[in-house]
Parts: sequence; structure tokens; C-alpha cells
Amino acid sequence: MSPADQAEGEVAPQPPRAELSSEEISALLESRPAEPLGGIKAYIERVAQDAQASNRMPMLEIILDRFVRSVNTTMRNFTSENVDISMDNVTTQRYDEFLNSLSVPTMIAMLRSQKWSNYALVIVEAPLTYAVVDVLLGGRHGGDLRGLEGRSFTTIERRMIERVVRTLVADLTAAFSAIGDPSFAFDRLETNPKFVMLARPETPTTVATFRFYMEDRGGKFMVALPANLLYPVKDQLAQPFLGESSDNDVNWKQTLGDQVGAAPVRVDAVIDKLTISLDEVLAWRPGSRLVLNATPSSPVELRADSLTIAHGEMGRVGSRVAVRIQS
Repeated sequence: MSPADQAEGEVAPQPPRAELSSEEISALLESRPAEPLGGIKAYIERVAQDAQASNRMPMLEIILDRFVRSVNTTMRNFTSENVDISMDNVTTQRYDEFLNSLSVPTMIAMLRSQKWSNYALVIVEAPLTYAVVDVLLGGRHGGDLRGLEGRSFTTIERRMIERVVRTLVADLTAAFSAIGDPSFAFDRLETNPKFVMLARPETPTTVATFRFYMEDRGGKFMVALPANLLYPVKDQLAQPFLGESSDNDVNWKQTLGDQVGAAPVRVDAVIDKLTISLDEVLAWRPGSRLVLNATPSSPVELRADSLTIAHGEMGRVGSRVAVRIQS
């Protein structure tokens, strides 16, 4: 048999197929570059960024900074300890997401604004609750409070935290006095986030987080301000600085009134009106006369910039022609 016949009768051997293991497939998938967002995802992302940028409130940061300085002094006097309170961050969240992020149990104080007809929240986390109670009851420094976490709060702890919150309420009201009087008042204290549904789940809520430490003890507390609470003063909060005001400036108003009153205005006294042809106008020569139908008792129309402002009658004052205003 010739080599050609042998080639026709036999199948040529195929090279072995390369098979990938599951680890190699996973590595290939993970190494793929992330695709940029496109279509509706990119639009939603852009809208969310624009909404966040439009809700910026520069004045609110100034108010919260004033609140921190005031609370430091108040808490030092209240606890007789070396207190250090600082603002951690300010974020904007959905109201339901904020409530879901709270641990249980936690101290949640509801503050009612008498003037703005809405509520704010002051949340005192459990570690800070135990630390404040320990300090007020004369506990020793360096005590281990970790074993207390997770249990329900006692009546004594609730009453002591209520005293602390009432002190914070006074400082918060004073801090907001730069733009208005919220008249915050303590309403009640809750320990379960399910009982503080004060706004719709999708309501944007500004949450300011503060660190509260007394030497080696402390924790965090938060102030939550729903958008419907801040709506009456949203224009003031959007101001870039404290001196800007949307109210009328009395001095500027007086100056503007004086300048407008001193502005010169040309007034024309119209004695009569004629309707003539263009040929007659073209025939005018030096010395031509126009005969008016007006008499000394004819009414005079006063006009300023082609606008009739008054009517009167013609008269004389000394050697000058005058007009007496009638209407």
C-alpha cells in the first residue's frame, strides 16, 4: 500500500485539547476590566450626584460647629470631667436607611420643633450611655463596660440620659438661633428605631455624628435632621456665609429710594394734537404757522416718556406759563 493510500484509509491524529481548570476560569473572569456604567445606570448615578450637590447647606456646617463648641463647655460643667467632643462627619441618607443602621437597643430622643412643626432626633449609642451613667454615678476610670452591651437600659439610665439630652437640646436651639428659632423641646425617649418613624422612608435626612469622650471613656452620639424639618429655613441654610440675608436691607432700600427720587424726569405738556397730511409737512418753510384748536381753558395732558401721568389746566405764574394738576 502506498503512502497515499495509507493516508486515505487512516485518520490523522488530532492534537490534544487544552482544558482549563475552575481556578483558571475564575482567574480569567476576575481579570476582565470593569465596564463603565452606561445607559440608565449612568443616568441614575449622575442624577444622584446632582441631587447630593444641590442639597449642600453651607450654613448647617457653621451651625453644627457652634453646637460643638457650646456642648463642650456645657458637658464639662454637667459631668465635672475633662470632656472632648468633636464632629466626626455629616452625611445625607434616606430616613429608612438611617434607622436600619442603628443598633438595638440605643437611646433615641425625639425633639419637637414648636416653630417648624416637625421633629429632630438625638441618638446616644449604648457605649456612650454606659460611660455617661458611669461618670455621673462616680465610677472609676478605666472600668470595663463591654459586658454591659446588648442588654436593655434601666430606668436610672434612661432618666440620666434624658437629663443629658435636655442639655443638648438647649445648645442645639441656641446654635440654630443664627437663622431662626426652632424652639426644640424634648418629647420622649425611645430605645427601638421602629417607634421613631417621623418621616417617609425616602426622605433625605442629614445626620451629624459626634465623638464624645471623657478621658478613657465615651462613644458617639448623632443628630438627625429630616429634610421636612429644615424646609422652612432651607434658603438660609443654603447661604454661603452668615452675613448674607434674604431679608430686606433697610439702609440699601433707603439709599435706593433716595437715588430714584433724585433722578431727572422729562415731562411734556401737550396742549393740542393735529392730524395733517405728509404733503403739508413737506410744504413747511421757515415762518410757516400751525393753527391749534386750544384755548386758555383747554385741558393739558402731561406725558413722561410717551406715558400720560396727569391732566391739568393752563394758567400763568408771573411771567411763566403754568399747568395746574387736576387728575
